[in-house]
Amino acid sequence: MRGHIKKLCGYRRAGRIALHLVASSFCDGAGASDEHLMANWALLQGGKTMFTMPRIVCLRSFIMSHTIHHRAQLGVYLRLNDIPVPAIYGPSADEQSF
Repeated sequence: MRGHIKKLCGYRRAGRIALHLVASSFCDGAGASDEHLMANWALLQGGKTMFTMPRIVCLRSFIMSHTIHHRAQLGVYLRLNDIPVPAIYGPSADEQSF
């Protein structure tokens, strides 16, 4: 069982690093000022604008929601394999003694 927990800690660290890299590249190194995050960002394909919306909306909708979705998938996968779900957003029912 300890091997699974060790792997999860590695996945958590990798997830945090990936999120940091995406967020920092998305912000173009300009920091996270309100003005920068509220400025419009456009998704381009072949020079054609597919859509435009504020950076903060993109960050929340595409990056954070996607990460939350995959964390939930991981929880389902762990439960299906009888592996205790670690605390992701706070204590997990698998870690508490009732």
